[in-house]
Amino acid sequence: TLQTEMDQALLETLHVPTTKGLDGNGYRCPDHGDALDTIDADHHQCPVDSHIYGPSNTDPDQYAAILGAYNSIAHRDLSIEAFEMGVAYALTGDTAYAQRTADILTAYADLYLTYPLNDKKGRTDSRQTSRVLSQSLDEARWLIHLARGMDLIRGAGVLDAAEEEAVKEQLLRPSAELLRGKRVDYGYHNIQCWLNSAVFLAALQVDDFEAAHEALYAQYGQLDQLDKAESTDYVWFEGSFGYHFFAVRGMLPTMLAMRRAGITADSTDLREMMLAPLDVIQPDGSFPMLNDTAYKSLATNVKDLYEMVVAVFNNDQAVAAPLINYGRGNTVEGIIYGLKDVQQGGWNEPGSTNLEVPGVAALRSGALATQTMAMVDYGPHGGDHGHYDKLGLSLWVGGAPVIREAGHNGYTDPWYRGWYQRTLAHSTVVRDGLDQSVLDSSADLLRFHRSFGSTLLEVRTDQAYPGTTMQRLVLTTANQRMVDLYEVTGAAEHTYDYVLHLEGAITTSLSLTPTANDLGYGGAYSFLSNMHQAVTDQDFEVTVQTDAGPTTV
Repeated sequence: TLQTEMDQALLETLHVPTTKGLDGNGYRCPDHGDALDTIDADHHQCPVDSHIYGPSNTDPDQYAAILGAYNSIAHRDLSIEAFEMGVAYALTGDTAYAQRTADILTAYADLYLTYPLNDKKGRTDSRQTSRVLSQSLDEARWLIHLARGMDLIRGAGVLDAAEEEAVKEQLLRPSAELLRGKRVDYGYHNIQCWLNSAVFLAALQVDDFEAAHEALYAQYGQLDQLDKAESTDYVWFEGSFGYHFFAVRGMLPTMLAMRRAGITADSTDLREMMLAPLDVIQPDGSFPMLNDTAYKSLATNVKDLYEMVVAVFNNDQAVAAPLINYGRGNTVEGIIYGLKDVQQGGWNEPGSTNLEVPGVAALRSGALATQTMAMVDYGPHGGDHGHYDKLGLSLWVGGAPVIREAGHNGYTDPWYRGWYQRTLAHSTVVRDGLDQSVLDSSADLLRFHRSFGSTLLEVRTDQAYPGTTMQRLVLTTANQRMVDLYEVTGAAEHTYDYVLHLEGAITTSLSLTPTANDLGYGGAYSFLSNMHQAVTDQDFEVTVQTDAGPTTV
């Protein structure tokens, strides 16, 4: 339980790093790449060979990276502890928990202005510049926890007047001012949602109502970010459901604080942002891994968002429906900011749908859990988080994935830019081994039609590869079959690869022979291995064995 965890934390000596946190992804063994185990604040052990990295036996640059990464994790965990100790105090009335929150806040009040003002690249004036951590996004998330912790221990008597003044003027106010100055630099951005919430919560703590008003109502403020979502069919404009929910998670501290402070504003766009992804939910309750999307699922890691948004909208039945269908959330935030009971009913299985602005179509046949579902991504590139994947296809048959989306594996791994973003990583067409062009517009929608249990989509683009027109027609039938017709035309001669990323054990009617892992293209093709080939001018079959049984292509 939370109380048990906080009791254990109280037994440990409070240690607040006096140096800045760097990239937390760097907390890895320099030789093996595995995450390190912490011995103490100065010594860190490789789990592979048990080597301990310390200040006296490690290259200074390597040790600085390890220590900076450790500090990043420590700063993050301390901010969460400040918040959760405050929650424990609010629930039990035991001032020991409030005192730990106060100790963390006063320690940071003494240290905050001593941390260097720079970002992970050493820049002192970028939109990522921050003090405690290596980027402003991380500092915003850190500050949200601290501001919430400060609010939760209000009236506990654990801060004297001088300490309270120090926390406000040496910590909350300067951090909020630093983040406040980046609003125009970020503009419409998932990160700005987090910065808005950090400024709003901290400004309320220090009675800076001008800054709080700006974070809410100004251009690129929280309500403006919500208005932006309305123009994109309520799907976050980066074309990633991972960043869609990340933006929502960044907005929620503001929305929840408004509700508790009695501040009224039209935030119905947030409700629509929670409902829109349900139109394209996959048979197992997960969301499509389009562009830079890590795994997101109603069965696991987004339920707490629905818990909190249900509370914002006073137990709205449509928002509550996924919680009834997939189960209640169990995170600290989901429990304390959510409702004890939510409305029953309201769940309707999604049908075939076409979201024209984000350019995502879901073609469905059958009940959701055992459904044949084809999805085509024909929308805009997606900015910094986009992939070169116009007319990409994914497919579920019998409720199991057969053709998968790439998703991504994090930004520091060479596979990210070398493979996951590339056209070859997606089930579409590649010309001459090269990536498609970056297109800020959708492909042309020629047809989307539903009739007697069947759904047809036809889309076309002549912009992905100049001089080539690509046209894809996808059909799901009432008896749960799928048809994919992909036509490529152009005046010049090119080599085209029709790529399908199949999920499962694969057999084929073709006679395959091993071949060299080199098609002469390099780039994403260099990531391929165990290659086999066959030459044929006849029809052939490929069978994929999934958890739902065999599927023949």
